[in-house]
Amino acid sequence: MTEVPSDATCPNCGAPRLDRFCQVCGQDNVYARLRARQIVGDLLGGMFGWESRVALTVRGLLRDPGGLVLDFLRGRRVRYVRPARFALMCLALWLVLGRLLDFDPMESSGITIGATNEVAVELRAFLTRHLDLFLYLSLPLRALILKQMFRRQGLDLAEELVLVLYLEGLKFLIAVATFPLVLMGVEGMLPLQRLVALVWFIWAVRRVHAVGWWTAIWRGTLVAFLHAVGTFVLMTAVALPWVLFTR
Repeated sequence: MTEVPSDATCPNCGAPRLDRFCQVCGQDNVYARLRARQIVGDLLGGMFGWESRVALTVRGLLRDPGGLVLDFLRGRRVRYVRPARFALMCLALWLVLGRLLDFDPMESSGITIGATNEVAVELRAFLTRHLDLFLYLSLPLRALILKQMFRRQGLDLAEELVLVLYLEGLKFLIAVATFPLVLMGVEGMLPLQRLVALVWFIWAVRRVHAVGWWTAIWRGTLVAFLHAVGTFVLMTAVALPWVLFTR
């Protein structure tokens, strides 16, 4: 049974309690004592509830990715998961589920290093161990490339990074959603994942930068290509010296 505190003040800040939620600190004061079902319900509701920030963010990105980014840039932020947290959360989910399902993270991310010799084997192992760090830290590079490609539109690097973080997070969610199809042996799922992610990225770029479809397509595709090349160069530049000097 739900219990309502008998006192007329908020237990957290001491302000007069006029309703379920304190008008000063926002605390939910419906429960006098904690119950296990409340903790579990709050956890599940906060993570997966239809009106939770996670759900609103994912729905917004699926329906209108550019519109969500513009919402965030214009100050409507409290309803969404913060972009840096969203990208990190989705990346972590992709890595954890991928490893549980025995997917090769390097192959899933489209990075191919053939095990042709001992150095290549060690290089691949090093990159696999630190793949999450490299993928996340390479996102400012994509934002910088995007800013250069659309410099006339006037967005600064931080604003471009918001777009990149949200869309990269969505890319990892798309990969997670298609894991069952990959397990079932459906052909061509990895290229399809990348194609869908690219289409959504181009869609968002067009909306945020207010450009035509053709401009969004060729510039967005070029941004994705340059980012992939730059990420590979960055990873190799860090990993290769480390492998060579620690052998």
